[in-house]
Amino acid sequence: MAVASYFGAVLVIGQMQGFSSNEPDQAAGEARIESCLKRVVEATEQYATMIAFEPVNHLQAGFHNTLEAAMTLARRIDSPRFKPMLDSFHMNIEETSLTEPIYRVGRDLAHFHLCESNGSFLGSGHLNFAAIFAALEKIEYRGFASVKVYRQPWKSGAERSIRYLQNLLEARDVELGS
Repeated sequence: MAVASYFGAVLVIGQMQGFSSNEPDQAAGEARIESCLKRVVEATEQYATMIAFEPVNHLQAGFHNTLEAAMTLARRIDSPRFKPMLDSFHMNIEETSLTEPIYRVGRDLAHFHLCESNGSFLGSGHLNFAAIFAALEKIEYRGFASVKVYRQPWKSGAERSIRYLQNLLEARDVELGS
């Protein structure tokens, strides 16, 4: 926590919850996760850090797969240092919209992961990042967004994603007449 505090970092937690096959009693699993997270959140108070809780799709985690589940957990933990985050890859699997969850979480959004539907560089799949950015702008999100690329060497994935984002911003500027 001290290192995160020094750098002003947001700590992302999501996938480490385990699978429902590890704990077939959903209520017991959720209670254990909540209990552990409450201890972590107590430490964030000392170091003034933020926990961004990521809903991870059902193929990769057994608990808290949707924004609604993450928001329910955040209400139970009841700390301004524990807030939901979103990831476009997981939203594409678990949510019925890529923008509605952004509007629903609003100013409580702690962090955002930009990841294409196929895990490759941005623009290579079917996600509408222009709509995602418009929704983030509408809720006045001013936090960080991370780009995740799984299916490319990191250098080429980063370069292609940066080009895509630059083109997206240029197109938006033209559309706005800037």
